[in-house]
Amino acid sequence: MKIFLCLLLLIGMTSMGKAQEFKFRLKGDFINVDTATIALYTLDEAPRLLASAKMENGKFILKGTLPESGYYRIQIGAVKQNIILDAPDMFWPTDYLNADARYIKNSPAV
Repeated sequence: MKIFLCLLLLIGMTSMGKAQEFKFRLKGDFINVDTATIALYTLDEAPRLLASAKMENGKFILKGTLPESGYYRIQIGAVKQNIILDAPDMFWPTDYLNADARYIKNSPAV
C-alpha cells in the first residue's frame, strides 16, 4: 500500500511539472489581397516555424498547438507582424496594405 501511495504521489508531481500546451485558431479576413502564405514563427534569435496556412480569397485559418500563449511573429506574404496569441479562437479582419494586429478580435490582450 505504501508503494502504491508513493507511486501515485510521484505521478502527480511529474504531471504538475509539465507546461500546459496552448491550442489556438486564428481566422483571418483580409482585403486588398487574394492569396498568400501565412507562417507563424517564434521571436527567438533563430525563429522557428510553428504553423502555416494558405490564404484564398483573402481568408485563412491558422491553427495549431503552441508551447504557451504569448508573443509570436506572423508573416502573411511580405507583411511581418508581431502578434499576441492568447485565446483559443481569434478573428483578424484587416487590410493587407495596412495590417494591424490591434484589430484581432477575441484576444484579451488586444
